[in-house]
Amino acid sequence: MARASAARNRCPYLLGRSEHGSGGAIASPKTPAASPLFRQRRLARGSGGNARGSTPSPEKPRPPLTLADTSVWVHLLQTRPVAELDFASLVQVVTCPPVVQEVLQGLTSERPWPGLVPAILSLPVLSDPVPLALFRSAAEIYRAGRSRGYTIRSSMDCLIAAIAIEHQAPVWHRDRDFDVIARFTQLHVVRSIN
Repeated sequence: MARASAARNRCPYLLGRSEHGSGGAIASPKTPAASPLFRQRRLARGSGGNARGSTPSPEKPRPPLTLADTSVWVHLLQTRPVAELDFASLVQVVTCPPVVQEVLQGLTSERPWPGLVPAILSLPVLSDPVPLALFRSAAEIYRAGRSRGYTIRSSMDCLIAAIAIEHQAPVWHRDRDFDVIARFTQLHVVRSIN
């Protein structure tokens, strides 16, 4: 206990407050920039340019990415052979680890769909690896739905929704769970009509 108190006296900025008025700037929630830990470096900028003085080129707007749920992949595979699917036209479609897992575990063998596994694995992947914070968000989505009287049938759908919300990507789906989740979260959905 005495050692912890001595450490606080020597390094009060580590805790964000000063207990003994030791002088100097102490980090606090109100004035984080006052601490030497949060010193701001000022850059000399020319008019309309960056730190080197050149004018930055305007960024081209990126097309919105759409996260395709497993239900869409299953529907596509049931309605047309993989040879007819034009994966090159799916440039705006992304996937995530839970969708990859669900698609791969649903295959009985790779023989009927020889190009499917490489095609799915070649899509851009959101949240790979999936951080622990997104698992917590998925649990919060499930609990929030339950508290509002909604039954979400798949906890995996909660994780997919958490990933989509994190990346602000709409979910393209054929699964009612996502419509339910979109009612009480910031999830955007694109419902497949055929």
